[in-house]
Amino acid sequence: MLTKQRPTGCRKSINTSLHQTQSDSNLLNLLVSETGSSFGFGNSHCPTSQGRACLDKLSHRKLSYDRDYLDFVSHSWSMRLLGYTRVSTAGQGAQLQLDALVGAGVQKRDVFSDVTSGSKTAKQRPGMRRLLDYAEDGDTVVVWRIDRPGRSLLDVLATVNHLRDQGVKVRSVSDNIDPETSSGRMMLGMLATLAEYERELVTERVNAGIAAAKQNGTKFGRPPVDADEIATKLAIAEDARAKGRTAKDAARLVGWSRATLYRHRQAADT
Repeated sequence: MLTKQRPTGCRKSINTSLHQTQSDSNLLNLLVSETGSSFGFGNSHCPTSQGRACLDKLSHRKLSYDRDYLDFVSHSWSMRLLGYTRVSTAGQGAQLQLDALVGAGVQKRDVFSDVTSGSKTAKQRPGMRRLLDYAEDGDTVVVWRIDRPGRSLLDVLATVNHLRDQGVKVRSVSDNIDPETSSGRMMLGMLATLAEYERELVTERVNAGIAAAKQNGTKFGRPPVDADEIATKLAIAEDARAKGRTAKDAARLVGWSRATLYRHRQAADT
């Protein structure tokens, strides 16, 4: 018997065990209510909008189902198109991106969106977090441009790799990046190379900046302090403590925190 299962937190799945012959009404009802698109059944083809009428016509017909057909149905359900859009401000609007995704076959109800600054990483965006939690093995995430999933090349590649590790493909409409094609795989490989290059450039810039600062006399670490000044402040704080003030109040008298007072006291005792 064909049954539907709806586990908590997961999309609908199908248990494809059934008798060799049974009424087609249950399966057709399942297809009509779940796919949200046209479906083919035997020699019949029905758009979803006419699914109920088709079901009524076929409800008394007995058909046999084989394992290949059921595997096709189950596999088709697992290959879902999900969309993602991102704009920096609400005033920009995401209609251009949405139109491109719908044109690529994504249903509007399956589009995840973010209106957020580009300074946030992918995993800091609520829409992207929902998409990452929702996407499953076999899905394809469709974006308008490959820069939409992340704020930088490194962030984009990290997001793409995270999805691919889950068995989720990523396809970019405007950039024509599709991992199912040889050119798409080449583009992803180029992205990985460029991301590594960007990472090395960042490291080189940081190291060069530190070296230049040192040559100009910049000192790194805790700034030097006057030992006599520390001794004077410590004496004032200790005197306040002897008169019954708390460590916090005594430290505040000389502009220190309690932790700083304890640190200087420990250093003086050694």
